[in-house]
Amino acid sequence: MTNFLKMYRDGFSRMDKTSRRLWIIILIKILIMFGVLKLFFFQGYFSRHADKRPEQAVFENLTK
Repeated sequence: MTNFLKMYRDGFSRMDKTSRRLWIIILIKILIMFGVLKLFFFQGYFSRHADKRPEQAVFENLTK
């Protein structure tokens, strides 16, 4: 394991209670944000374009 990875492993293992709570809050917020984005903004996009090749669907979307 490289020194870089050891530094992160040791840092996360030595965190105090407040730091752990903050990281948990950050991770929950990220999960909620991506869940909301997927539900409301990307709803059914890929299922509507499933019959096309991915690069063709992207090209058509960008050239509109």
